[in-house]
Amino acid sequence: MQRSFLFPLFLAVALAATACGSPSDDDDASANAEDGPTWHQDIAPLFHAHCVHCHSEGNIGPFAFDDYDEAKVLSQWIGNNIRQRVMPPWSAVASDTCEPPHPFKHDVRLSQDEIDLIVDWGRRDAPEGDPATAAPLPAPIDRELEDATHRLDRGSTWDIGTADNGYFCFVLDPEFDVPHWLTAAQVVPDALDLLHHVFLYLVPPEQAAEVDDRLGPEGSFECFSSIADDGFQPLVMWLPDSPPLRLPEDSGVRAEPGSRLLMQVHYHAWRETGGLDQTAIDMKWTDEAPAREARFEVVGSNQPAAVVTDAPFSIPQELNQHVEELQTVVPADVPASRLWSVSGRLNHAGSGLELRSGSDCLLSVPEWNLDWMRLYQYDAPLEELPPLSGGDPLSVSCEYDNTWANFGLRDVLEAEGHDATFTMGLGPGELAEMCVGVLGLVDDVP
Repeated sequence: MQRSFLFPLFLAVALAATACGSPSDDDDASANAEDGPTWHQDIAPLFHAHCVHCHSEGNIGPFAFDDYDEAKVLSQWIGNNIRQRVMPPWSAVASDTCEPPHPFKHDVRLSQDEIDLIVDWGRRDAPEGDPATAAPLPAPIDRELEDATHRLDRGSTWDIGTADNGYFCFVLDPEFDVPHWLTAAQVVPDALDLLHHVFLYLVPPEQAAEVDDRLGPEGSFECFSSIADDGFQPLVMWLPDSPPLRLPEDSGVRAEPGSRLLMQVHYHAWRETGGLDQTAIDMKWTDEAPAREARFEVVGSNQPAAVVTDAPFSIPQELNQHVEELQTVVPADVPASRLWSVSGRLNHAGSGLELRSGSDCLLSVPEWNLDWMRLYQYDAPLEELPPLSGGDPLSVSCEYDNTWANFGLRDVLEAEGHDATFTMGLGPGELAEMCVGVLGLVDDVP
């Protein structure tokens, strides 16, 4: 099987973790394998349901979890990561201080019983079981948008070898001459072994010339973040496990003639340089106004009216668990709405986020990870979703780890020539911070 050039390094780290007695030095490694879970009967179906869409040949995961021999070598390391809920990646969870109002759709997390089964399998030296009586494997989840009306791409294949920092933006023109409403969208990934995430933003006509002018000779420009930096409306936050985005029934996000779509693509810079990519976007548009208009609002540190509770926003050097809380409101022009989806955004120093409406918790991300941003959709009928209107109070509470022990931050600092942290404030770019929530709203009408 082909692998990244870093695969031997990952494998060595995993083997070292196994040799150290993970998950616990007290575990009984000699447990009777015949009485416990086996690969063919128990573990392979779980991995196919939760893992192999990323961890398989040609995809972004560095290990193949559909291959018994490889999974066996990594079994205790896998068990450790699953037991600690590092994998599968899902950040929106309840905390001691914040319980979201509803569960979320498309939750990729394993149940505690499933976690215990995988951990137990690793402790028993990952027995294979009998392939003749293998349990059926679940069918792959269909991640295509079958009813798309438009496919937008960059017009040509893009050379990933030019992606020095991994974050690049491309401008797509839907060429609308009348208003259209977006009702569904899905990324059509190409270079899955290099592609980490794709975000899509709606650029209003008055800013179209600005983004057009930023394009370089290769048809792209570097763009670490567009959430809060440029004021564009986020539409899609895609990871390789993301199903199609479908807005609430009979609703859509309005795009005026002359609008642009800004596609931010993150390629993993630690992968092999070179390669070609033709990632595109499938979208379902209508030129008939739906009954409900939908919109995405970014709130928090991007709003001039947001108020920091104690002092001007500042994240001290070499300080962990530092919290900044911003008080703001739903933008005044938002009509009576229901909140159907929610997300948040910090940068490399971020370590946690809570979003509230008054005293009600909307989103809790106690362990923020920049690599796993996604849009979380409430799993509840429209009439049960949280109501929000212009002027309603909001608070965004953000926690930061501005220390050299924060590996994600340290990597960026070293890449920029720094050998120590420094006091951080708000601003664009990788070495500044933000504290924002993303609200997916739909008109609250009969």
